[in-house]
Amino acid sequence: MDSEITAHEQLINTVMSTADQLIEREHYASEEIEARCADLQEKWAELTSLSATRHQNLQESLKAQQVRNRI
Repeated sequence: MDSEITAHEQLINTVMSTADQLIEREHYASEEIEARCADLQEKWAELTSLSATRHQNLQESLKAQQVRNRI
């Protein structure tokens, strides 16, 4: 899952760059574009945070399992 998120990061960056260009050029929908970008950034941050938490939980679970197997 982490690799999928990393693979999509470039796409997110491309979308944000294109949106920035449209906003700079005063596109007629600049306000909506800006709002959607803010929403995208928020959701992307949430997704990456959840992924990091999941990764940490899996690492802790693996360590606990290894300890149990030694007993």
